[in-house]
Amino acid sequence: MSDLKSQVLHGIKWSFFAKLTAQIFSWISTFFVMRMLSPEDYGVVAIAMVFFTFIILFTSNGFISALVRTQSNDKKTNNAIFTISLTLNLILSAVMAFSASFISKWYDNDQLFEVLVVLACTAPLSSFSVVPTAKLQINMKFKAKSICEAMAGFVATIVAFSMAYYGMAYWALIVSNCALVFIRVLSLNFIAKTSYYPTLNFSGMKETLAFSLRLQMGSAIWFISNKADTFLIGRYLGVAQAGIYNVANEIASIPMTKINSIMNEVAFSAFAKTKNDKKQANLYLSKALKMLSVITFPVFFGIASISNELVLVLLGEKWEASIPIISILCLVLPFRMMLSVMGNYSNGMGESKFGLNNAYITSSMMLGAIFVGVHYGLMELAILWSSSVALTYVFMVYRYIKKFDLKLSNLIVYIPVFVVSVSMYLVINVLSWYFNPLISFLDGNIMIILSLKVIIGVMFSMPFLLFFYGKEFRELLRK
Repeated sequence: MSDLKSQVLHGIKWSFFAKLTAQIFSWISTFFVMRMLSPEDYGVVAIAMVFFTFIILFTSNGFISALVRTQSNDKKTNNAIFTISLTLNLILSAVMAFSASFISKWYDNDQLFEVLVVLACTAPLSSFSVVPTAKLQINMKFKAKSICEAMAGFVATIVAFSMAYYGMAYWALIVSNCALVFIRVLSLNFIAKTSYYPTLNFSGMKETLAFSLRLQMGSAIWFISNKADTFLIGRYLGVAQAGIYNVANEIASIPMTKINSIMNEVAFSAFAKTKNDKKQANLYLSKALKMLSVITFPVFFGIASISNELVLVLLGEKWEASIPIISILCLVLPFRMMLSVMGNYSNGMGESKFGLNNAYITSSMMLGAIFVGVHYGLMELAILWSSSVALTYVFMVYRYIKKFDLKLSNLIVYIPVFVVSVSMYLVINVLSWYFNPLISFLDGNIMIILSLKVIIGVMFSMPFLLFFYGKEFRELLRK
């Protein structure tokens, strides 16, 4: 088991290093392009990416997890999974292309038509990454996988910068995303060196396919509950409002999307390897939640504290309407991330049906909040959605304790860092109000105000975090 621990730590280290490197470039290019776009332009990108990302998610993630769960590199299984993934991808991409005209009319935006057709032509490529990705994860070769993703991210960044420089507006983000998919597929296949091809032989695949399809349905439901806000805001409040909300969501979710992508792939592989050792799996779950909370609570509550300065520095005043939305979302996203880790635990333990039922419950609560909020405004929607996340988390903790005979202490290891982060948030805001004369004096330099808030947050929180989690910090740095 110590060998598994070493592999997990090695995987996290390389995933973090490579993805951080790639994302630094990606964030810079994204913010650079955002400054050039109007809310309506970004709304076009956000709405189009809902359809594109759904296809990628529904035809990739669950199938990768199904292959990882088998912990083998059987050619027959690889071929069957690839065939189903590609078939689904081609069908959904064709539906997206033929529906592009209807979708653009539904949103009353002609620009959506061409964007959707281009993305529909790119989506099928993602199926060619399923088998090589699974092989690298089975062998715990996260270093190689991370290098491929970092390379793809770097190329996509260059494309985005170049196109934005020549005034291609939202096409800079669309084409860079297509480049990301293409380079990632090429590099993963080159590194993994695994062969697969279409087949009609699906004998003996019933259990694996059933498991993967349950995961796919769970992922689809999760995705719909997370993107229904974008889908409905564009329709009922307008494409420009969808742009504002998605910029807020994008900035608030940066830590979630990047850290989750690391934790999910490593955590699922680890849980799959320990599915026959419940005690060890529970220990890994507790450690994963503790590691996640030490990073996410201070980061998210810190972003909520500096959202005003962050938006003005990175995007400019035209995106000022997104500031309160960012603050609201950041306060609940750590709990959303913990739900994701818990989902990997249940799937890794082979309980995909339990995970699917959880997805139904979660999506029902979140969709209800979205359907109500979208008829009032962005602020109301953000508040209702955040409330639904908090309620869902509480209910899921109860379900996991009952299902897996977990102790409450296994799931609430974050209490000290949560208290410290809330205190930090309050201190920054109270001091900002108390030092209003100084802030007014510095009004011409947002960077100084931003720096002061960051320094206050670090100076307040770091001593407490080191006291409660010093051992974890030292272990992370040492490993």
